[in-house]
Amino acid sequence: MQKLKQMTLFMTVVESGSITKAADKLDLSKSVISQHIKQLEADLGLPLLKRTTRKQSLTASGERFYLQCCEMHQLAEKAWSDILHQKEFPQGKLTVTAPHALMNDIIIPALSSVFSVHKDVKLNLIAHDGQLDLMQEDIDLAIRVGESKLSNLKQKRIGTIQDVLCITK
Repeated sequence: MQKLKQMTLFMTVVESGSITKAADKLDLSKSVISQHIKQLEADLGLPLLKRTTRKQSLTASGERFYLQCCEMHQLAEKAWSDILHQKEFPQGKLTVTAPHALMNDIIIPALSSVFSVHKDVKLNLIAHDGQLDLMQEDIDLAIRVGESKLSNLKQKRIGTIQDVLCITK
């Protein structure tokens, strides 16, 4: 993790034109950034920047390293953007289990209305009256009636259902 931070700091120094401007941009002290750059160069065993009191420039190694830092940064930004997009537009398989008695009248209509707008989500519904092993069966959501077995998995009560028994005479 430290390497990635140092690479990002190095990239920012190069793009800003100086340690001072990078420090202002990142809201860090000049000495912190300078120490990170020195440590990065020590770890690599190569100078990356030629520094004078008036300007800085990249060494040949620094130029190649800077381009790769930019690629790394772009890839990290893409990963971040993609996961936020997935949060907004879900995709993939969602496996839900519920008792037979709830599946047709409650679960399927509720899930159909929610996921009708999310065409990239493939629902896998399992009607089962027992308590399946969520990890072994790769179940994302289990809707259960009654008490659940103690588990280290996250559980939340979402409501109650009252049964009414009727008879005709």
